[in-house]
Amino acid sequence: MILWLKCAMLQRGRCSALSSRYTVGVNHPSVSSVLRSAFGATVALSLCACTFDGSNFYSSEPTEGSDASPNASDANTNPDTPDAEAGCPFSLDALCLLGEPTGGLNFTSNEVIDTDVDPRCFDLEQGAGPTACLLWADAVSVAAGVTVTAIGSRPLVVASSDSISIFGTLDASSQRGVQQGAGANFDDCALASGPQRDIGGAGGAAGGSFAGEAGDGGTGDQDSSLGFDGTGAPGTASTAVGQPTFLRGGCRGGNGADESSSSLAGSGGSGGASGGAVALYAAQNFTLEGSGLIRVTGAGGGGGQVQAGGGGGGSGGMLRIEASVVVINGTLGANGGGGGEGGVRLNGFPETGASGTDGPASPTGAAGGTGLSFAGDGGVGSSLASLAGDAGANADGGGGGGGGGAGFILLRGAVSVNGSSSPAPIVD
Repeated sequence: MILWLKCAMLQRGRCSALSSRYTVGVNHPSVSSVLRSAFGATVALSLCACTFDGSNFYSSEPTEGSDASPNASDANTNPDTPDAEAGCPFSLDALCLLGEPTGGLNFTSNEVIDTDVDPRCFDLEQGAGPTACLLWADAVSVAAGVTVTAIGSRPLVVASSDSISIFGTLDASSQRGVQQGAGANFDDCALASGPQRDIGGAGGAAGGSFAGEAGDGGTGDQDSSLGFDGTGAPGTASTAVGQPTFLRGGCRGGNGADESSSSLAGSGGSGGASGGAVALYAAQNFTLEGSGLIRVTGAGGGGGQVQAGGGGGGSGGMLRIEASVVVINGTLGANGGGGGEGGVRLNGFPETGASGTDGPASPTGAAGGTGLSFAGDGGVGSSLASLAGDAGANADGGGGGGGGGAGFILLRGAVSVNGSSSPAPIVD
């Protein structure tokens, strides 16, 4: 059966806005397998403001207005149509329905990709997962010394019909007070419990969990100096999750508890944002050169104000790389951020705790906030040695925030890792 895709906005298979071929005929035994994604979820494409899903955009007949005929002999007359017998080079079969890209994507100067508004984005729907921004190109490269920063609420997917070479930096990390990575802070994350207010020292928040379990927050007012029950209970982290079935960001750290409900009370530190979500597909080779860096690390949690708890560090995000040959000579990072330090009142003077550091791409975990007497230090974020974040410290003042857990780094193809990856990659 020849399966036909047709967008009403397209004339003879061409999108006037993006000059991208779209009407294709494909010999394929089942609709569901065409829509099988690399993550095992249903995927549909939305091009030129047309939205499709697996239930309604396939038919065995050409769409009204098409000049094509539903004849099996026509299956491979379009040179841009993949040959089903030859096989799709991507595990994300929907990419093979796009046709030939209109050109390469070569980054020779610093650039920001905002997945919410970038005009180059195709909408890639992921069933139960968030809609992603898809950039479809011929060869893709990032020059040495160049940083491409991915932000926005949607994950980023970059796919090449040829090869991808990265000499510079692809950054979808979250950094406190600077940026949130593309697709960060997945909506369905939840903490096991939140921290408790206490005017003698509030509880610190847990970090965000993802591939690794985050650290719990620290207990505040452990000397039972003030408060209804003497101590400020800490927030507790959710458990780590299994490998997601779609591309998504990690989980945000929790907010530290306030000193009290009064508007004049010290505020708990805000949780760090999670790392973003990036998938890179190349039909031929993917190479991360020795100077190259790809990071989806989480941000550090904020320090608590006077007697308030520290915020939890954000988890690392999700990075997937797939190609016939995958060579990693550079650095990959999906570590969580460090927890924020609790706040305290010393000799009548209010002191705000230090924020945790952002997750590094190196094997070392992000440091928690520290420096005040009688305040709880923030927990260290995940590292190469541990997928889990450390718990925030207990204190007479505000408890420290927990460190963020690790994210996912997934590699598929003939894989060679000669560089650094934290956490260690999962190769499938």
